[in-house]
Order: sequence, then C-alpha cells, then structure tokens
Amino acid sequence: MAKVKRRTAEEIAAAKKAEEEAKEKDLVASIYGDLMDLTESEDKFFPSGSYVIDSVLSNGKGGIPMGKFISLTSSEGVGKSSMCLHIARNCCVRGYRCLYIDTECGINSSQIESFGMTQFVKNKTFLVKQIRNYRDLDDLFSSVLKDPTLKFIFLDSLTDVIPDQVMTNNIADLNQPGLDARAQALLLRKYKFPFEKAGITVFFILQQRTKIGMSYGERSMDQAAGGHAARHAMDISLELIKKETLKRTVKGHDEAIPYGSECYLRSIKNRYAPPMIPMQIQIIFGKGVSNAGAVANALILNGIVKTPTKTKYVVEYQGEEVTLITKSKYSDFIKSHLDYYKKIVEDCGGIRLLPESESQQPDDVVSDDCSVEEGFEDVVEENDLDDTEDSEELDESDESKDNVEDSKDLNIESSQEVDSDNTESVIEAPKKRGRKPKQKE
Repeated sequence: MAKVKRRTAEEIAAAKKAEEEAKEKDLVASIYGDLMDLTESEDKFFPSGSYVIDSVLSNGKGGIPMGKFISLTSSEGVGKSSMCLHIARNCCVRGYRCLYIDTECGINSSQIESFGMTQFVKNKTFLVKQIRNYRDLDDLFSSVLKDPTLKFIFLDSLTDVIPDQVMTNNIADLNQPGLDARAQALLLRKYKFPFEKAGITVFFILQQRTKIGMSYGERSMDQAAGGHAARHAMDISLELIKKETLKRTVKGHDEAIPYGSECYLRSIKNRYAPPMIPMQIQIIFGKGVSNAGAVANALILNGIVKTPTKTKYVVEYQGEEVTLITKSKYSDFIKSHLDYYKKIVEDCGGIRLLPESESQQPDDVVSDDCSVEEGFEDVVEENDLDDTEDSEELDESDESKDNVEDSKDLNIESSQEVDSDNTESVIEAPKKRGRKPKQKE
C-alpha cells in the first residue's frame, strides 16, 4: 500500500484560495460574459518612417497605433497630402497595402513618380480610388474589411465627400441644415468598431474653416471643418501649423525658390501620448517628411549645434568646428552625415515628445504597490473621522440653537421693559451725500 502524503496547512489554504478564485471567475463570466483583459493585451504600433510623427503620436512607443481613427487638419498648401503619402510609402516598402481615397481629384501621376511609388501602384500595393458621395464611401468601407493585408486608409479629404441629397437634388431646393455633419456622424459611428477589430488605421484629412465670432468679444478662429462627430470619434487629432517656408537659391533665379515648409505638428487630442505639445517638422514638396531636418532640430535643442545668429550654425564634426551660413546649407550638411549625427542624438535620448524622466508617473499619484485592503482601510478610517466630525457639528448646532432661543427671550423681555417705561427710540437719519449749495452773496 502506498502511503498517502498529507498536505500541510499552507497547501490546504492555497487550494481553498484557488477554488474560491475559480468560483468568482465563473460567477463573473456567467453574469458579464466575455470581458476585455487589458493587462495581457498590448497595443500594436506601426512605424511611420518619420521620427517626429512617431514621437507626436506615441512618444516613442513604436509609431502609429493600429485600428484607430486619426484626423489631420491644416491650412491649404502646408503638406497634409505629402505627409500621408510619406506614411503610405513606408507602409508599402514593408510589404503592406494602402488605400488612398481621393475626393478632391488632386493626386496625379507626377506626385506618384516624385514620391517613388510607381512600382507600388503597378503591383497593387498602393491603391488609389476616387469617390464623390457617402453612399459609395459606405460600400467601399464595408468591402475593404475583407482584405487582411490592408493596413492604412487615407481619406483626402472627408470634407469634400458630398451627401446623397446634394447629388440628387438642386442646391437651391435643399433647406436641411447639417446634412454633411449628420452623414459624417453616421459613417464614423458605423465603422469605428469594425476597423478597430480588423486593425486598420484610417487617416481623415480635414480642411480648415474660419469660425467668425458673432457675439461681442468673441474672436474669429480657424478650426477643422465638419460637425462635432468628426472630433469626438477620433482617437488622435493632429494639426499642422505653418512656421515658415523653406527656400534655397538656384542659379538663374534672382530670388530664393521655395522647396518645402517647416511646421509645428501637435496633437489636440491623443490617447497614447501627451497632447498640445508641438514639435518642428520639415515637409519637402514632392518628397515627404525630412528625417534630416528632425535630426538637425534635435541637435539645436540639445545644444550640440550653436547658433550665434539666425543664419549662422556652428557644427562639430569629428572634433572639428564647421561654420555654415543659411539654413539650407546646414540641412544639407546634416543630411550628408546623417548616420553620424543620428548616433549623437540617440545618445542624448533620441527624438521624443517628452524625456523619459518627465513622462513617468508623478509622485502624487498612488503607486501600483498599494493593495486593495490598505486602500479600503484608509477609506474606513476617513469615514470614521467624518462620522465623528458630523457628531461634533450636530452638538455644536444644538448648542447654537439653544443660545439663539435664549437671546430671543432676552430680547422679548427687554422690549417689554422699554414699552412699560414709555420711552421712544430716536433714530438718526442718514446724512445725504453731495455738494454743498453755494451761498448767495
């Protein structure tokens, strides 16, 4: 006969605890069904090909969050389409498919050629489709969910999609306000959940409108076109603010010729990084986002490159100082030695929206080490203190009521004494303020 090994008290207690936890899980599952376990699931990110875009979107976590709605707005001619084409090219290089929906009829073969995307158009990795109304857009969104290789959709722009009532009726006969806003709200609510489950990120380009202040003291301001649904449904809202136009001198031209724009990129709403923090980004027309410009700005911010004047840059290269005049020459020099200066920037902490020391959890936030029982005990102690304070306040209020009643009795007795003596109270009238009348001579 084999001897039965007796369990210790600790093993019995652990077994009971495991049984109780299993019963509790079964009870929760029977009541609430399938629940999300956010502690085990990790957010998926995709690199955009730009240091600045990755920093603004996720602060160095990996780039663009997948399965989300992202809006991009700016004034005209700043570089919204160039920025989206830059992201699409980086996605196609990695072997994934992108869909570019052109509602403005703006993309052309010269842009495709200048961005180096001709081969991706031929092998059906980069798809371009023109759509005019919400009905066709609805049909397209429902069909692209079946493509497992699709990663990004770029809608350029959501503002130019026309409601079906406008397509079929005369504009003069339409007296229904908010047609565009209602159509946007229905479209975004319908496809937000399916695109998140499929892991497809959608970039919505929005035009800017000027909101004129109608009331007294209200200022006119530029904001993204569309209704409130276009702002609430977005996981990240990006804004490009133009800082200056990049120019360079060319032989045969007296004046400098623009070749790009330097902007501030910031997120107004962001669920993965701190919002409202601008970063400088250089967009080259017909080429995309410049990583060399991002490295050049990081060198200036970290104090590695000195700028005695606005147009003079003192750069250190392999122990020697190089003085460069004009910003275009400084950018070209950094671009020619990009790998060397990229390592220097990485040693300084890289290109991030916030340093790691400032992006950590502040001291006044409760740490994860605090157990539930300790927190519950604190709450109980606070409640006990509140009860004692409430009882003291009740005692004080009862005493104050007794004092008030005693004072009323004294006032009544004093008034009776005054009436018995037949005394009259004399009240002085308040003096009138004003100028004294002039005396007649």
